[in-house]
Amino acid sequence: MYRKKAYAFFLILLIIILSACKAQTVSLSTEESAESVESPTAEVMADQTADEASEDAAPEEEVDNPDTFHVVTLHSATIDANWDKAFVQAMERVIDLKPHGLTIVHEIVESVPWADAERIMKDYAATGEYDLIFIPGLFRDEACATAAAYPDQLITITTNREGYDCYEAGKNLYVFDSSNLGYCGYLVGALAGLTTESNLIAATAPFPSTDINEPLNAFIEGAESVNPDVKVTITFIESWYDPPLARDAAEAQLNIGADFVWALVDGAFEVVEENGAKAAGLYIDQNYLAEDTIVTSAVALWDRYFLDSIDVWWENQINGTPYSGPEVAIGYTISDGVCDLVIDEDLVSQEVIDQIANIKSQLVDGTLQIEITDELPE
Repeated sequence: MYRKKAYAFFLILLIIILSACKAQTVSLSTEESAESVESPTAEVMADQTADEASEDAAPEEEVDNPDTFHVVTLHSATIDANWDKAFVQAMERVIDLKPHGLTIVHEIVESVPWADAERIMKDYAATGEYDLIFIPGLFRDEACATAAAYPDQLITITTNREGYDCYEAGKNLYVFDSSNLGYCGYLVGALAGLTTESNLIAATAPFPSTDINEPLNAFIEGAESVNPDVKVTITFIESWYDPPLARDAAEAQLNIGADFVWALVDGAFEVVEENGAKAAGLYIDQNYLAEDTIVTSAVALWDRYFLDSIDVWWENQINGTPYSGPEVAIGYTISDGVCDLVIDEDLVSQEVIDQIANIKSQLVDGTLQIEITDELPE
């Protein structure tokens, strides 16, 4: 009996000891498992925080490039004048090109009185709505004054550089040389020299100035290069626009035997047509004014003037490039496409057309070098 009780007591004690050991083992395993799971380091936590902040932050807004360009051109005459119409036609071509993808809005102001030019120019600059104020000649002092008063306003003007005393380089006023038609004047003279029957050709012109003298001197040189017997007579009417006076000048030239008249001013074509002579136009294709009389026109292609102005503005807007007009006027040659000759193939023989094309090719590639002077033509 005693043995049985002792044996039972021993079994109970053994069970208690074994149970305690098992519990201790389980407890140790749990602690080791907990220690094996590492806490995130400070670096990982920082990365996670940065990623979360990045996800929460608003995306940066992209700066859109300009898509519209506003330009106003200020004309001293109406745009019916061939000089001014040439600029309007050039801008129409540039609008179609959409440089830099821009939609171009062109406003035209005609018949600007000289006395009011500066006020009108400054009024447009003051609005801040125009990316470019473009002046097709004249108003030189007025352009200087406006540029100085509004240094953030881009202004460009076409004129000859001679005597432009108020112009200050490195600023917001850019000068484009308007004396670039000499090369095409040479071609008009060559055509006149090849087609004249009387060996007397003429030109009616406004004022003697750099941008008029150069094409006239080239006209004489071109005629003499193909016809050593040709004579040239030139009349200045001392006005930029006076059709009746231009008619009288051309009529006087026709009366002394001229059979070809280059009209550098409006008003001469009708009397040339009445006398059965031939004529040449300037700045635009003027054949529509006298289809059986105007055999050619020296066409001014002012497109580069607008395109370069837009490029200057674009660089300022996109890259912050300051406006800085150069020391000398910006000029181009026939190689740059500044002018061209339009010939009516129904009025000029193919032989003459081919000769003129060959001369032009030599001027473009530099094979033929001519000296274009701005001295008073003789």
